Amino acid sequence: MLKGEIDPEALLEGSWFLPNQEDRQLVGFRVMVAHGSEVMRRLDLRVRDRIVAVDGVPVTGDFVWDTEAALARGRLTLTIDRAGTTLEREYVLRAPPAGE
Repeated sequence: MLKGEIDPEALLEGSWFLPNQEDRQLVGFRVMVAHGSEVMRRLDLRVRDRIVAVDGVPVTGDFVWDTEAALARGRLTLTIDRAGTTLEREYVLRAPPAGE
């Protein structure tokens, strides 16, 4: 399991995540436009990876990521489908500086 420290806001830097559907049902988020993104390289996320679970919660139609809980724990775990291979990645989250 890869562990790295990230700023939660940096997760969106240089990339975006496209809802991925099968039979009109949400089944994950595709990583898009990560080429050349240092953050995505450090997180080991690649274009076309599909995030299928966040903190053990499957990404389905009623998925809502509890960012407050993730920040309180100081950790984020992603389950990724990369061309049919399932990968688990755990990251340490840096708390935003006081006053932000």
